Amino acid sequence: MSKASGLAIAGLGLLLSACQVVGPDYHLPEEAAIHREDLQGELAVNGKPVVSAPVPADWWRLYQDPRLDQLVQQAMASNTDLRVAAASLLRARAQVDAAEAAGGWSGGVKMGAQRLQESGEAFLLPEKVPVANIGDIGISASYQFDLFGTLQRGIEAAKANADATQAAADTARITLVADVVRAYTQVCAANEEREIAQHSLDLQAQSTTLIQRLRDAGRGDETQVTRSQTQFKSLRADMPRYEAARQAGLFRLSMLLAKPLDQLPAGTDSCAELPKITQLVPVGDGASLLKRRPDIRQAERRLAAATARIGIAT
Repeated sequence: MSKASGLAIAGLGLLLSACQVVGPDYHLPEEAAIHREDLQGELAVNGKPVVSAPVPADWWRLYQDPRLDQLVQQAMASNTDLRVAAASLLRARAQVDAAEAAGGWSGGVKMGAQRLQESGEAFLLPEKVPVANIGDIGISASYQFDLFGTLQRGIEAAKANADATQAAADTARITLVADVVRAYTQVCAANEEREIAQHSLDLQAQSTTLIQRLRDAGRGDETQVTRSQTQFKSLRADMPRYEAARQAGLFRLSMLLAKPLDQLPAGTDSCAELPKITQLVPVGDGASLLKRRPDIRQAERRLAAATARIGIAT
């Protein structure tokens, strides 16, 4: 081995030994709420511990209402926000693949051929020069060293961004399902309240008729009749409010499912009993609750991605 090659190898080894990842390493902030001691134990309501089992992904099935299940499935199939979230997640995962593929070895091959006819006069020849076929080939190879951790920090930032995008998609899904459940229960509650109000109105009408008969028979006075009629009119004036709440819930379901009212699942508009959950929604301790919230996960992952970008910029 020559002296020059030895120096080159020594210089390369010294260069590689100096490689380091610059920038701050991400750690969960010490002041994060998840570290609080009062959130580590089980939560309690009225002195009783809440259910600590994992929350099912299809939590709305705890209502055991087939019509509600159908509404949720149709909404998730047709909602534009969920399709946008899915496309954003695919892009973020592709960015992770691109970051992981950067650096390392790269190479290329270049080939070419041409047919050349030169003039004989250029060579002081009276006759023509024969046609020449010329070909060439070139091979190149290179290796990119991650001297200061730029590529590694890029991978960290891409993965954290993908996690944040996944959390955003989870938020969109939870929000959509919650809106569907809220709108459906609004329709059912409005129908139930209207039925109760109609029953009260019918009873008040009968009471008013009875008081009028007593007055006509000389066993009552006009004041009682007026009071009963006023109460009847007050109850009747409340009836449009329940119908408005019912229509508002139906229109919201129509928007969430991207379907006209007449194409909603059968019986949706006539639901007259408020859905009741079959068991308590599992919650767990405070730390588990914070970890389960996608908006908090999204903010934490964005912080991790921003920290990795500091190393890239450095």
